[in-house]
Amino acid sequence: MAEKKRRRGYLADFTPSVDGEYVYTGALCRFAGDERAFGKWRLRLGAGAVLPAAVLFAAGFLPAPGSTDRFYVILPFLAAIICAFVGLWKSVRVLASGKVMREYVYTGALRQLPGWGLGGAIACAVTALAETVHLCLRGFDGRAGAAFGLLALLAGALGGFLLLRRTAAEKRWNGEK
Repeated sequence: MAEKKRRRGYLADFTPSVDGEYVYTGALCRFAGDERAFGKWRLRLGAGAVLPAAVLFAAGFLPAPGSTDRFYVILPFLAAIICAFVGLWKSVRVLASGKVMREYVYTGALRQLPGWGLGGAIACAVTALAETVHLCLRGFDGRAGAAFGLLALLAGALGGFLLLRRTAAEKRWNGEK
């Protein structure tokens, strides 16, 4: 006998309608607040997601002494870039949902954003520390402006990651499981 395969994950929340299209029947989360509060929250979340990605993208063009050829600076910098773009992608998913969000977007994106924000902040701090250690051990190599520019951009990205973490961790959604 051919048994129907059981759908797993968020696909179980979709059921076929009479006309053959799939309709979402799962749980929903609603923003607990008025339109003005939602607009402010969206603006802070967007800024917390875009700021680190843009700043780290710009920092990648600076030829700072440690970031060009030292693995102990490059690896945490790469981790910060990954956290920035994953955080940006998850934020876009959340912002595209609006005031009423499907539960799988809530659990798969919004609830994970504070962790990605913390990971990015730690990676920025470790990168700045590694660059500082490199500068203390080997000097500026004629690129002091690039070194200080990188440290300033890393501080800006760290602030953006902390804003993302704080905004995403706010308990503003009803219907949470």
